[in-house]
Amino acid sequence: SRRLCLGHTYIKMSPAVAHSYTRYRGWVVMGSDLLNGTMSIGRAQELCDAIPDCMSITTALGTGMVTSRKYPMLLKASATWFEDPAHLTLVKQRTPCHGVTYRRMNGGTRLAYEPASSATGPYCCEGACPAEAAYHAREEACDLPAASPLGVPRCLNLRGVSLRNLALSSEGSSAAMSSAWPHAENAGVQAAIDGRVAGSYVHTECSGGPQWFNLTFAQPIAVHQVALHNRPLSSNDLLYRLVGARLSLHASASFAA
Repeated sequence: SRRLCLGHTYIKMSPAVAHSYTRYRGWVVMGSDLLNGTMSIGRAQELCDAIPDCMSITTALGTGMVTSRKYPMLLKASATWFEDPAHLTLVKQRTPCHGVTYRRMNGGTRLAYEPASSATGPYCCEGACPAEAAYHAREEACDLPAASPLGVPRCLNLRGVSLRNLALSSEGSSAAMSSAWPHAENAGVQAAIDGRVAGSYVHTECSGGPQWFNLTFAQPIAVHQVALHNRPLSSNDLLYRLVGARLSLHASASFAA
């Protein structure tokens, strides 16, 4: 794999798996840009194929596209398009990874927006699961149940009492965030640590970044898995906002000493 530098942003370029694209007369929502430049449609598709987060390509084009010509292209992390005869959008056709299911260790709940109380333990994989080191490569070819580049343990390999979710206010954890979105989508910072996956979520301001969310545990812990739940799938036009988010784990000064 290689990396493409855009200003101070690096995008990982992986060996491309060729996907098919469906063309629509329309444009993709603003704000989901991954990469832009003047290039042929073939080159744009090669780049989109090599970036797992790329879901579509948009260009301003009022007439038919000539394969050999170069056009201003926008590679997008969203596939939600709006009809407009002056634009052309190519949506990458990614198929689900067949035979792969993620669920909680105990309770059988598959990945879905259901109350966390219906199952316990970490997420694990059932079925045609990739080898542990092959999850990232598998994600480039098809859609796994969730983004999991570092892999997911096989359910058959998990034994004993399930690990507790410690990102809860009931476990003594506390949360803070850089700002609060002043609309109904933001249920407040405590919604992130109430143990409920469905029904509510937290939302910072969209501008004035960098925006952040901070979770503090009551005491030093050993972390075996981190699961981040994005906004509901019905809000697909805004799911891309989590693309590029950075996750950092820090030990307290007293613990490090």
